[in-house]
Amino acid sequence: MNKEKKLKKATMSDVAKRAGVTIGTVSHVINGTASISIKTKKRVQKAIKELHYIPNSMARGLRRSESKMIGLIVPDITNEYYSRIARSFTDLAYKEGYTVMLCSFQYDLSREQLELDVLVDKSVDAIVVIGGSDKDEKLLAEVKEIGIPIILGDRKSINNQYPVVEFDNRSMLKVVIKVLKEKGYTQIGFVTEKMDLTNLKDRYDGYIEGMKHNGLEIREEYMFIEEKLQLNKMKNGYDLMKDILTSRKNNRLPEVFITTSDLVAIGMIGALKSEGYNVPRDFGIVGFDDISMSAYSEPTLTTILQDPDKIGHATWDIVYQALKKEINYLPHLILKQELIIRNSI
Repeated sequence: MNKEKKLKKATMSDVAKRAGVTIGTVSHVINGTASISIKTKKRVQKAIKELHYIPNSMARGLRRSESKMIGLIVPDITNEYYSRIARSFTDLAYKEGYTVMLCSFQYDLSREQLELDVLVDKSVDAIVVIGGSDKDEKLLAEVKEIGIPIILGDRKSINNQYPVVEFDNRSMLKVVIKVLKEKGYTQIGFVTEKMDLTNLKDRYDGYIEGMKHNGLEIREEYMFIEEKLQLNKMKNGYDLMKDILTSRKNNRLPEVFITTSDLVAIGMIGALKSEGYNVPRDFGIVGFDDISMSAYSEPTLTTILQDPDKIGHATWDIVYQALKKEINYLPHLILKQELIIRNSI
């Protein structure tokens, strides 16, 4: 006997899409918290009926009481850097009596929207988005309209609409270029995943500015921008380096590669060693994040330390102040990074 396929429970976002309005408008119609035209009300009510949407009585729009839950969205929870931010943030939230709902959007905008829908439906008191691109700001604006505070970490707010905690990636790349030049490197490559994330764009801009400032030639063939590096970074870093070595002669390769992830860098080192090359004698490698593995790789990895505990603490402080109504401005914190020089350059 065929079992009926279980229907997906409709969310407030589904109702908004069906009615052609924002989530905030749906919230106001349900709660009667703003003046909405009769025509729009009827459209929203029709969508609610068609989708069989049942509002969560705890989560209705502009909430009257705390749920004691915080939403935390990261690009990839399997990446140690993001998991350490989550651990730091969650520990602090727990001490104040809050539960954290952790979501991973895997660099996929449609998945991020789904996660936001779930968090809205669960009546979280605030949402923190770590990483991400400016393409999601329309989605975040709709959530903010409902009355849920949004805090951004390790990224920018293009429209300056949200509190932000970020690192000074652009300045840090200039420091790295300067140090590499002092060590005798002049042909410097740059390896990054697709630059959808605002922090990656800052690193790229810092690389370009650092090369110009130090009088070094910028060669397009030395820049490797690969979408596949977003996930499975170590394996894909290994595969990318293999492809580079196969397709190019040594005189068409950089002397050193700056990467935007330790995992990518370690994968690339593995590929170089498998082909009989020595790091750093034949090629230098620089990573980013200073994950625990970086100090124990062979050779140990030169990398940029951006302390995940600092960003976890800073974002939690802003969340806590926002929930206690203690801030009436948009904080924008810029945290410092540090170049950790080890044996890969």
